[in-house]
This record gives sequence, C-alpha cells and structure tokens, in this order.
Amino acid sequence: MRLGVHGNWIRTVGKLLLIWALGLAPLLAADEDSLLRWMDGIAQQQLADREAALAKIHTRLEAETRQTQVHAKILELLGGLPNYRAAECARDGEDRPFPLHH
Repeated sequence: MRLGVHGNWIRTVGKLLLIWALGLAPLLAADEDSLLRWMDGIAQQQLADREAALAKIHTRLEAETRQTQVHAKILELLGGLPNYRAAECARDGEDRPFPLHH
C-alpha cells in the first residue's frame, strides 16, 4: 500500500508526537506532587473565599442575592440552558402507527 507524500508526513508527525509524549511522561510523573499541591492550593483558596462570602450573609435579601449569584455562576459553568421549551416542541399526543417497512 502506497501512502504518498501526505501519508509519509502523517506518519512522521505521529512518530514525533510519540517521542515528545514519551519524553514528557517522566517529567509529568515526577512533577505530579507539585501539580497536586498547586491544585490543592487553588481549592483551599476557593473554599476560603466561599466561607468569607457566606460569613457576610446576615439577612434574607443578602441570602437571595447570593443565591442569584450562585445560580448565575452554575449556569455559566454549564454553558447555559437550551433556548427552547419542551412543552412547546411536543406533539399533540396523538397516537400514530409505527411505519413498517417490508
């Protein structure tokens, strides 16, 4: 089977990526502890920020404001909600026979 110029190029790039990945594997494994410490530091800071924000809440209005902020953040992280309503898209509920193909 003859791959031609493009096939050879793809094979060469694949080999280079494999060499690069294998070369980085020991570095990534050795640096795993520092990565986990870094991630833990971020998590601890976020927890401290959350605790400080909750400590400032003393009234119902402040709680509702915080709830709105958290709701907006969750929607942002999810990428929003769909722009359609299922009830509007639903059929009339009439039973229709399943088409049979012979």
